[in-house]
Amino acid sequence: MKSLIRFFIICLFFFGTQSFAQPGNQNVNSAKYLIDLTVTKRNSESRCLNDIVRTNKIIVLKGRKDFYLTGASRIRVFKDRVYIFDRSQEKLFIFEASGSPVRQVLKRGNGPGEVSKAFDFDLDTENMTLNVLDVNQRKLLLYDLNGVFIQEIKNDFQSFYFSCLYPQKRAFYIGYFDPSYYNLHITNTKGKIDHLLFPFPQNIKSMFFPFCGHITRGKAGILYSDACSNEIYQIFSDESVSLKYYIDFGKSSWPESQKFDFHQYFMELQRFNIDFLQNFYEESDDGLIFQYQKRNKVYKGYFFKDTRRLYSIESNLRDDLYYKYLSSPRGLSENGDFISYIDPMRIKDELLKAISSGNSINMIEPLKEAIIQSDEYGSNIILVFYELTPKRK
Repeated sequence: MKSLIRFFIICLFFFGTQSFAQPGNQNVNSAKYLIDLTVTKRNSESRCLNDIVRTNKIIVLKGRKDFYLTGASRIRVFKDRVYIFDRSQEKLFIFEASGSPVRQVLKRGNGPGEVSKAFDFDLDTENMTLNVLDVNQRKLLLYDLNGVFIQEIKNDFQSFYFSCLYPQKRAFYIGYFDPSYYNLHITNTKGKIDHLLFPFPQNIKSMFFPFCGHITRGKAGILYSDACSNEIYQIFSDESVSLKYYIDFGKSSWPESQKFDFHQYFMELQRFNIDFLQNFYEESDDGLIFQYQKRNKVYKGYFFKDTRRLYSIESNLRDDLYYKYLSSPRGLSENGDFISYIDPMRIKDELLKAISSGNSINMIEPLKEAIIQSDEYGSNIILVFYELTPKRK
């Protein structure tokens, strides 16, 4: 974790001295959902992940080695196609719903229609375009659903993440470097700024953290979190803001009143003195799945809205193979399923040992068979579509 923090900090500089009132200083009690992570005692009724989620289908990605993914940062599904952005490779892949490869989209370079540093991706179902964010050239590249380049839209600001905000808007996560001193810019589809949200002080040492602070689609509008905050906000199409989730780590939480003291936050992270919400979370009708870190360990939390119950391996969830190797969700399907992935090369040996030892394997048979049949010399990731299931106590 320490090396990750040092490696990914992009820049550090001083601003002026003026400060702003923060919308994030709402009382914790104003959050619609309070998620308590202070209870870590194991109980006797712990469940397998397969007990609290229903796995609806899998897609085994096929293709030549130039279609192999090292992971998935964003996954979008639309009209029998799967669109996967792999940030580590800076590539956007298109697959059929069968898993067959269709196309790689991005062309590297600094010219028109070329990308220098692809950092984020979203699919605009209103305008039927694939949108790729180039963080270096400060532009959004638009492609049709077959991956054919259409146009690029220049931004007057640098941003690191973005999301479509319907109707006909986009929201950009700035990363605390913009001279406007607002971290969320909402634009129209032509790139003109319509609204600025989430101000930050001018007198801070700005840092970009690639492991906390994020923006993604919610069930209505988008979800947003500041880098050093455990609050998740919902932003609606009319730019109204509501505090939807508060992740309570108790005494190990970084105070919201100090969330812009990035330098001190960074120092405490290096010492593993604080627990924090990471930048992978997705929301469905039934609940929220999110990734978080406690000391030097990363966990996933499964929160059910109706019962307001949380499942995690710290208290009531078993650390079985399915939980261990299933990624946190990287998107939602058209019918609202969470989409995660499994790398069969990482899990296969452990799975075969568990089977030979007669241990129970708590995952659906098609997924188990796909992992067993994966090529020992290299196989692509397997996409897993699942929902939080009501068959729980």
